[in-house]
Amino acid sequence: MNCTKRVLLAMIAGTFLSACGGDSGEPADAMAASAGAATGAMTTRDACEVLSESEVAAMAGEPVSARRGEGGATYSECGWFGRQTETPYLELTVYWRGGRETWEIQRMGYGMARTMMRSAEGAELDSIVKPGPVAALGDSAIFADLMPSIVLDDDVMLEMYLFHMPDAARTFRPLAQTILQRVKG
Repeated sequence: MNCTKRVLLAMIAGTFLSACGGDSGEPADAMAASAGAATGAMTTRDACEVLSESEVAAMAGEPVSARRGEGGATYSECGWFGRQTETPYLELTVYWRGGRETWEIQRMGYGMARTMMRSAEGAELDSIVKPGPVAALGDSAIFADLMPSIVLDDDVMLEMYLFHMPDAARTFRPLAQTILQRVKG
């Protein structure tokens, strides 16, 4: 299977997740304040505030700059890019609320992509993207080389693109644990 088809399938699976990030209409500041007061969690709902540039740079092996992506009352995106190489070492979306529903929608999208791949190419998608469960991390966690790695914990979901992160498989668990600790308080 050619690279274009692989990218298309990954985009199909990701489209379902992105389309359902949604926005509840509740002001982000009000939601953050009430959630922070109740749980001791972060009172800002900004994915770029979860990790410092120096923390990501230590993992990436070069200085990085954080760039805010989209966000709403229920989610926030941030990417950390190499200052010399422009390499996207980490792209993080935190679903502060609605993560469980988003997890299920993504699973359905991935299932559809898997069926399409099997039907159109006679190949197994899992043999290409190689997703794997990660035990004892949140309620459920999956690490993948070519798809986003995901962690679900209660109703919070983390989606991490680690494609260019050196030793991403080893970095994933401690990184996810740090993020969850900071997000959930």
